[in-house]
Amino acid sequence: MQNCHFINFDITVRGTEAPYTVMAHFTGNIAEGEFAQESIQPFWIEADNRLGDMSRPPGGQFMAEAGARLYNAVMCGDVQQLWARARSALVGPDAVGLRIRLALHPPTVAALPWECLYDPNRGELFAANGRTPLIRVENQERHLAQPRSLSAKLPVKILIAAPEDPMGVIAPKEAEGTADVLDRLGSDVAETE
Repeated sequence: MQNCHFINFDITVRGTEAPYTVMAHFTGNIAEGEFAQESIQPFWIEADNRLGDMSRPPGGQFMAEAGARLYNAVMCGDVQQLWARARSALVGPDAVGLRIRLALHPPTVAALPWECLYDPNRGELFAANGRTPLIRVENQERHLAQPRSLSAKLPVKILIAAPEDPMGVIAPKEAEGTADVLDRLGSDVAETE
C-alpha cells in the first residue's frame, strides 16, 4: 500500500495487580476494560521458555495460540467494540492503517509476548500486517529527572576524539567549524594532544 496513513489505536494497561485496568483510545473515543494475564502465570512461563529457546522454534500454531490468548484477554467488552469501530477504517478504497500502540505499565504485563498478538477470528497476526503495525510506547516523562541548572566554571575542557578511521569520523566541514570556534576564543583556549 503506497502512502498509507495510520490512525492510532492506543491500548494502555495500568495497575499494581491483576486484574489490571485497560484503557483504549481511538479518534477521541475511549473504552475501558480489565486484563488479568501476567507473565508469572504457568502458560506464560512456558511461552517465554518456548519463544526464547533458539534451538527449537516454537511453531506457528503455538505463537497463534499465545497471540489469541492475549487478543481475547485485551479485546473484550467495550474495548472490543471500539476495536470493531476502528477496524472499519481499514475498509474501502481510501482505507488507512491502524497503528496499535501499547503502553504497558505493569512489568508482568509488559513482559508478555505482545508481538504475537493474533486475531483468531480473522486469522491475523498484527505485527506481520503492514496495515496494523504493533508498537510499544513508553511515557518517557517518568524516566526524566528534574531539570538541573546549568553551570560551568572556567576552564571548560572540550575533548575531541578522532580515531583513525578510513571512512573519516570527522567531516572536513565539522573540523573547520570546531577550528573556527576555537579561533574566536583566542588565548582562552589551551589545546593538548
